[in-house]
Amino acid sequence: MPFSSARKWSALAFDAPPLTGAYVLGAPEMLQPSLTGDGAWAEDARQWADAGQRVLLFAITSEVGLVVVDKEEPILPATLHPIALLNFTDELRPEARTTLDGFRKAGVALKIISGDNPQTVAALARQAGLGGGDAGNGAALRLVTGPHLATLNDAAFAATVAESDIFGRITPEQKQRIVRTLRGQGRYVGMTGDGVNDVLALKEANLGIAMQSGAQATRNVADIVLLQDSFAALPAALLEGQRIMHGMEDTLRLYLTRIFTLALLIATIAMLSAGFPYTPAQSSVISIFSLTIPAFFLALWAPAGTVPHSTLVRKLLNFVLPATVVTALFSIAIYLYFIGVTQDWPYTQLVLTYASIAMGLALIVFVQPPTEFWAGGDRLAGDWRPTLLAFGLFLLLIASPYIPVLRDFFGLDPLASGLDALILTGATVAWMFVLRLVWKRRVIDRYLDVDLADGDRGGD
Repeated sequence: MPFSSARKWSALAFDAPPLTGAYVLGAPEMLQPSLTGDGAWAEDARQWADAGQRVLLFAITSEVGLVVVDKEEPILPATLHPIALLNFTDELRPEARTTLDGFRKAGVALKIISGDNPQTVAALARQAGLGGGDAGNGAALRLVTGPHLATLNDAAFAATVAESDIFGRITPEQKQRIVRTLRGQGRYVGMTGDGVNDVLALKEANLGIAMQSGAQATRNVADIVLLQDSFAALPAALLEGQRIMHGMEDTLRLYLTRIFTLALLIATIAMLSAGFPYTPAQSSVISIFSLTIPAFFLALWAPAGTVPHSTLVRKLLNFVLPATVVTALFSIAIYLYFIGVTQDWPYTQLVLTYASIAMGLALIVFVQPPTEFWAGGDRLAGDWRPTLLAFGLFLLLIASPYIPVLRDFFGLDPLASGLDALILTGATVAWMFVLRLVWKRRVIDRYLDVDLADGDRGGD
């Protein structure tokens, strides 16, 4: 009977002297129900397992009691006599501790699923820096076995999977169920494996990772194959992926807010037959100040960290929808006020250009909030670089009408009076507080009867 990852034992049976009988090699706890004797070997097995060594028990019976029926699981002989314990030591890779630290920094929850004794797996994990002890991170590891999981109903199974760190004596089917359960709990699951018994779980995971030296079937179903069987590249790749996602989201927030605001502004002013809000040159200047330059640096400075699990559209709407509505309303009000007071269409376009750039620069601070005050549409970043960038661009905006080379390049003339500048400043400050209030009070969410805030909750 060949070894099976489900049974955790293998056997040979002979019906001719002098080898008459059955010889079984397997996990001690799986052979335990059929063993005879005082169990003196159990203490050695426990100590070796606690030290991180794999332990196998060799047992025999003089009776030919191993019966195999097609399509049925074989049954162990009724009485087995323990003969020997075998122990094996795994050698940890030099980069194991660094790799686990990298996963933790990336916000990944690590769960080890193995067919071995959970105590053995836990001891190896502690040696690699996972869990309690001098080498660990101070948190005690929570262990569970496959036979115990098999006794649980669906609700208890899901709760145990969420709480446990080490899964020992797990069958291939249980691996698959564990991965399916984690995905059902809203987690993005990456599964690594090298044997045929990992194929089901790899196919079930969001991301299947196989070893180069693993079975061909495992490599065929995996999304990634690790060259030289090294995990060392994964944390760096994960952090870079998180940076790309956050950079893309920040850039999209700026661009979508600008596009939707412009659409509302043009449509409203057109319906009021009040002209057109910008000239093409002014629209280009607005894009340079509030989109092109900020987008480059936001992508460059994008932080790593956990990426929320909800869809990208929902996360963007949480920011873009309130920003678009408030910005469009203020832009329309500024345009209508100045066109009504001055009756000067080109000057009104100039004033709205200044206002749009000022609000666009302030929006950069909301995209990457340096303090809790600015954290309305996005999570607190604590990075002051985008804020300093926005302030620097604002100073450039103020200076450009008075520096000939910048005035010729951007085509921005000075405002007609200090009162107009004061009105624009007040409107921009009011816009910031109103937008912050709309985010904090979830005004758009309550009006539409949705919960867009779910899009900004963290994940692992």
